[in-house]
Amino acid sequence: MNASLDLDLLVLHHDPIVDAGIRALLSGLPCLRRDPRRSAADLGFGARLVVADYRQGMAWIHRAKEQFAQPGARLLLLLSAEGEREIRVALRAGVGGLLAPGCGVAELREAAAAVAQGSRHLSPSVAHQLADAMTRTPLTERETAVLHLIAAGMSNKGIARELAISVTTVKTHVRAILDKLRATSRTQAVSRAGEQRLIPPVHEGRHPDAAPSYARTPGEALQ
Repeated sequence: MNASLDLDLLVLHHDPIVDAGIRALLSGLPCLRRDPRRSAADLGFGARLVVADYRQGMAWIHRAKEQFAQPGARLLLLLSAEGEREIRVALRAGVGGLLAPGCGVAELREAAAAVAQGSRHLSPSVAHQLADAMTRTPLTERETAVLHLIAAGMSNKGIARELAISVTTVKTHVRAILDKLRATSRTQAVSRAGEQRLIPPVHEGRHPDAAPSYARTPGEALQ
């Protein structure tokens, strides 16, 4: 988490090698040359551009908004996963740019220059995912709760007990979830929801008591 004193730039990345690499790659951009009249203390909330990983970048923007209604710096995030939930949260928070995992050096420099000067930049895959999400009916709060319990390996009867609703109502929610996620089974619905980061992916958020493959086979989708 270092900022070069001659750059109007703050880099926040959990990997120090990536941190140093980003600063080196962006050091030649004219738009990021710091006005010598500005003190080093201005860097941070007052930097022209902040480039960060998702976790540190979102923490930075929330801290900045606590101190300033409208932070002067522009924020460019490097995503580690292209999750729909993360993308929506970041854009609502006012992030200026989102770079997909594995973006190239040219795109990094192009995005940094654009965001620093007040424009937005979304990697093509991020923009595509966002556009796709806009054509899909979002899950309701209750459907999301049901989906989390499906991912935890619960049967419809177990979900009904947990949420104090009838099994028939659970089946209605399951049908809606499968339809909205364009899935043919509970397992596929959980997988797609994880890919879209609507719930934690299987490898991150699996319930310790869950059955091996989220408990349902395709033929049991609504049982």
